Amino acid sequence: MPLVMPFNMLSGGNTDQIYLTESYGALIPRSTGARSGSPTGYGFRPSDFWKDFDVQVFNEDKELISVTTSGEPTFLCSYDGGCTLTGATIHLEFLAKSFSSDSATIQVTPLEGEPVSVDFDLTQLR
Repeated sequence: MPLVMPFNMLSGGNTDQIYLTESYGALIPRSTGARSGSPTGYGFRPSDFWKDFDVQVFNEDKELISVTTSGEPTFLCSYDGGCTLTGATIHLEFLAKSFSSDSATIQVTPLEGEPVSVDFDLTQLR
């Protein structure tokens, strides 16, 4: 399961960071061709994997719809050259007036695994 870390929530904006973990890594199993000596090989996870996540934001029991949604992969690059996919950052933008209470919940549901949710006290972010 990926690690989901809500990063910032100011003025109605939200950025979630999704980090790859040992159980949800940069490599994914792929079937191999008939000439391979192994039935399973590995390939790199696509850098737009974050698009497969369902990210929802709730204020009280009401789901809020973001004005804009975007994201980008994150990489760790070495001095020797070469980069490794480490996760993704997802940006959601909301109208501040959409939040009628002082609490919000972000829920992220991956294709594989259980949903992850985090509650926020919005009074601490103003």
